[in-house]
Amino acid sequence: MRCTGGCLCGYVRWEAVTEDQSEMGHCHCSMCRKAHGSPFVTFVSVKSTSFQWLTGEQALIRYRATSDSKFDRTFCPRCGSAGPSPVDGWIAVPAGGLDSDPGTRPMFHMFSASKPPWFEITDALVRYDEYPERRRLPAVKPPPVPAAPPNVVTGSCLCGAVVFHITTSFRTAYNCHCGRCRKGRAAAHATNGFVPAAAVSFVSGQQNLERYKVPDARFFAQVFCRTCGSIMPKLDAERDVAVVPYGSLDVDPRTAAASHIYVAHKAAWFDVTDSLPQFREGPPK
Repeated sequence: MRCTGGCLCGYVRWEAVTEDQSEMGHCHCSMCRKAHGSPFVTFVSVKSTSFQWLTGEQALIRYRATSDSKFDRTFCPRCGSAGPSPVDGWIAVPAGGLDSDPGTRPMFHMFSASKPPWFEITDALVRYDEYPERRRLPAVKPPPVPAAPPNVVTGSCLCGAVVFHITTSFRTAYNCHCGRCRKGRAAAHATNGFVPAAAVSFVSGQQNLERYKVPDARFFAQVFCRTCGSIMPKLDAERDVAVVPYGSLDVDPRTAAASHIYVAHKAAWFDVTDSLPQFREGPPK
């Protein structure tokens, strides 16, 4: 099946052909969480010969998280959405960036041993603590994270340039399946926590942040690190709220997602299997 995909702003576009040899799986490693700001990332691996860039390839920023990593992560410099990455003759395509149903479905969870405490795996797919055995790739040690002061929830980007502290408990958190969140995070859904804007302080790297505002949206914007592309908190002083991507957190926020929202727009390839309440559009007032 031939599928197109792209970033949130539409600057980066690609086309991939999913075949019998294509493979789809969820990754729970801490580096994917950081880069995408989500609890996990779903990749469709396709042969390099079954993939082509349409626009924006030369503008992509590439970031290699560790010296022993096997691939460079890519992201759009305008909106921060993660893009496809070449890996040993294959292309790892983030399924959240696809425009349509690829015709394949997730087969496994990898690095499930690294999942965060605020997220539970509830489906019946096979789980691997690290890479699936057939891939024969060595596990990569993630970069260290900053130490957390007492009674502070800390977060940071993948490259470590941006560090932030949250000094109060989260009001609530949601798993959001809207098209903007899926494109922006290049994932099945975003998990966002909400606190008052003044509760978030950037300890370092605020000058390294970029912000992309969706032109036809009233509020929706994405904030990301210009070096590694990690999705970072968005502070909205007008509404006195900070939208914090849970994937960016370094410690347990002790507030799990309360529900799934905008499930009418969820990806066709992703099934909600937990028991959380589901709302077709936004949460009830």
